[in-house]
Amino acid sequence: MQNKIEQLSEKIKSANSIAILMHINPDGDAVGSAIGLREIIRDNFGKESTLVYPGKYEFVLDFLPGINDLIHIDNFKMTDPFDLVIAVDTTGIDRLDDCAKIFETARDTVKIDHHDMTDDFANLNINMHIPSTAEIIYKIARDAGWKINNNAVTVLFTGITTDTGFFRFIHGPETFLILSDLVKLGAKPNYILDKLTMDRKNSVLVNANAISKSKFYFNDRLVMASFTADDFIRADQNDGLALMTLRGIDTIEYTVILKETTDGIVRISLRSRNNPVNHIAKQLNGGGHLNAAGGQIKGTLDDATDTVLKLFETELGEKR
Repeated sequence: MQNKIEQLSEKIKSANSIAILMHINPDGDAVGSAIGLREIIRDNFGKESTLVYPGKYEFVLDFLPGINDLIHIDNFKMTDPFDLVIAVDTTGIDRLDDCAKIFETARDTVKIDHHDMTDDFANLNINMHIPSTAEIIYKIARDAGWKINNNAVTVLFTGITTDTGFFRFIHGPETFLILSDLVKLGAKPNYILDKLTMDRKNSVLVNANAISKSKFYFNDRLVMASFTADDFIRADQNDGLALMTLRGIDTIEYTVILKETTDGIVRISLRSRNNPVNHIAKQLNGGGHLNAAGGQIKGTLDDATDTVLKLFETELGEKR
């Protein structure tokens, strides 16, 4: 790891222009990692970084310092290739969506990611199979002896919090020790958790409707809820309440949320209590963590329902 940190340091030192990219519809880990890395590079190398993302991030991240510096790919105008482009929390170049062109034209590239199933698509690939990419950013800075300012600790704490399902998916002490370090450096857990758990009225009502119409399969071990395209827009593209509520049912092992988009794609969120679901997500053109993953298919909600249930019939060896 130390050798890769030294390589990363040299690449940053030699770059006159730097971009940091996030995967499509970036979550708290992707956004926190990107802003955190930008802050660390700024403080320790005196260099600015351009932050670009495709898709849409959830409004609950609006409180993060530096969030207004993110540039949507539709609003980004590239004149010359960047000297260095760093992709964070990204398993493959396809996950960069329209930002891939920025990566592919760069003079040098780095990828920093924590997922189990991840492609090595950069010149320098920093992979660690730990709960979040935000942790990797912290470990790099700590081990390199770099300064970590208050903005960085806030966004990194946020990244770890969201990608561990609010600490549910932490399986060892190191992540908690890192969270403790971030608190010592100035992160405010009560403030961050309060912001992350806020919701809007329309989102709550639409999620409540989806919950009330959810369906149960495999002897109540799998629950599935669906959002039409219109409903998902009214919910601010936030399915968090449905996910958290349904996965809390005592008999449930698997939670599936289907979200129709306006372009004929159905996005699929998968959660599990114990057994892995990332290999199922891989068959749905996606990926993710062992217990929290996602994918997508082209078609209708009915198509997605049938596809997902067939995969689980194979997985569980029984009919729905």
